[in-house]
Amino acid sequence: AYERKDLKNINSAKRTDLLNRITTILDEYRDLRLSQLRTGNQAVIFLKEFRAQYGGLEIDNFNRRDFVKLTNSILVAGNGTKANRVHTHVKTFYNWAIGQGYIDYNPCDRVSKPFKEVARSRFLSSDEIGWFWKATSQDLEPFGQMARLLLLTGQRLNECAKMTESEIINFDRWNLKPTRTKNGNTHDIYLSRQARAVVDRLGRVTASGGYIFTTTGNSPVKSFDKPIKRLRKSMNEISGLELDHFTYHDLRRTCETGLAALKTPQEVIDRITNHLTGRGMARVYNQYDYWEEKADAMQRWADKIDELVR
Repeated sequence: AYERKDLKNINSAKRTDLLNRITTILDEYRDLRLSQLRTGNQAVIFLKEFRAQYGGLEIDNFNRRDFVKLTNSILVAGNGTKANRVHTHVKTFYNWAIGQGYIDYNPCDRVSKPFKEVARSRFLSSDEIGWFWKATSQDLEPFGQMARLLLLTGQRLNECAKMTESEIINFDRWNLKPTRTKNGNTHDIYLSRQARAVVDRLGRVTASGGYIFTTTGNSPVKSFDKPIKRLRKSMNEISGLELDHFTYHDLRRTCETGLAALKTPQEVIDRITNHLTGRGMARVYNQYDYWEEKADAMQRWADKIDELVR
């Protein structure tokens, strides 16, 4: 793609054509808008196929039929949820382009998402947690250990994957700044003895970056498809069964379910997982951090996992 600084040596007609191409405007969208968002990198990923297939078109030459063909091609490849995300991000890009004066209408309007998503309810059973723990002990550094921390803490994948030494305060408190959380709130997570064992494990790659889960020392782990597939395959082999499909996010649900089974109050579970809780002014005025309650619940959950994997 041409950068805007490269266009000064191109004749006027050619320059106008390049400036109006989707790939050029996507670069501007990335720099001006997505760079301000915590989820900007995810948007860039979901816009890759749109750029690859239609980046050479001028922005007003992409029509509704093109949009439907793009999302349907992803759907028939077996990626319904991804098709919906691409739908959302392309439509959002065009709304932004309207506000920038590139186009007067959105070709994505009045096009329904191609896939009906069903809320997931998958969590690991007690037996599956045992097989999971054994499989993660055999997995490549650092992915098996990262999966263990996901189960132990119930935090989101990107939050765990980008964990750094500087975020750990007073040994047992993992502090996430607003820029690191989905809802933009500061979040403190209690690190149980078992979670600390993951953080302090022998054989961890260390370097100036301070990342807890890294293969290079200078950047966090980024690719998760192969590790989760490898983990599921290993669990099938250990159990001798064809287990139901699960994702990293289902480990978060397993943690929440386990905490509930241990009679943890919902308001404490919500604070552990950083879900907004309460109604109306209660969200504004109740600033109690529930630290002692969270610490007790997280240690009891980790101890329960120990019982299951013996």
